[in-house]
Amino acid sequence: MEELNKNQIIMLALLVSFITSIATGIVTVSLMDQSPQGVTQTINQVIERTVEKVVQAPAAVGTVKEVPLIVTGEDLLIKAINQASGGVVHIEAKSTYSRDENKQGTGFLFLNKNNLVITTNLVVPNRGFHYEVSSSLGSSTSATLVNVDTKTGLVVLRLDKPITVKGDISTWPTVSGADTTIGQMVVALGAAATDPIVAIGNITGVTSGVASTSLTSLLTTAATTQTIGGPLLNLKGEIVGMVSGTGTAIPGKYLNILIDSVK
Repeated sequence: MEELNKNQIIMLALLVSFITSIATGIVTVSLMDQSPQGVTQTINQVIERTVEKVVQAPAAVGTVKEVPLIVTGEDLLIKAINQASGGVVHIEAKSTYSRDENKQGTGFLFLNKNNLVITTNLVVPNRGFHYEVSSSLGSSTSATLVNVDTKTGLVVLRLDKPITVKGDISTWPTVSGADTTIGQMVVALGAAATDPIVAIGNITGVTSGVASTSLTSLLTTAATTQTIGGPLLNLKGEIVGMVSGTGTAIPGKYLNILIDSVK
């Protein structure tokens, strides 16, 4: 052994280990053959069950991770505008006496309320005029004056026949009777040839049932005047008022009262 080098010692150790393994296997098989049948069956059953569990082990189930959906104020504004734009209509009040007295403005159409249109007396004078209402798709019809509320200045027209409007009316906004609050973000819509004129801002005060708003034009510097008669929307897409003048709006609860009073 002293004359063997390192490599020879390693080879000798491997050879001894190999011979020992073979001898162990032979002895084990011999003992198994000589053991009682019950012991052999038990060992075989243990082996079979172990293999069965390994084969039938279910695949690992993937972990589902919930990712929060972030909705911004911009997303809510765009959704509110898209849902309400189909109901925004252009109104032309034509004088029966002089073309110089003709007026134009915005209104909002309530198809589910017997084709009513709500606007203000700044858009629709109540004497000596006949009225034409047009949707953003260019569909138009004449309209009949139904009611004028002297307290709020709101005016109700009824379409003489249906018109074609943009979008699904089932998604149009409902009128909220909730009070507006100072600081609340709102968006006002006015009628235009295709897409509505848009102005956004915040409620800056509420006096005698009239909400004061600070509106900033998005599309035109005239937006705060061209939205007169149009709906004022909150971020939920609800109508919270009707724009009654530059920077002022009549709260939605008065719209509900006025609509319900029309038979």
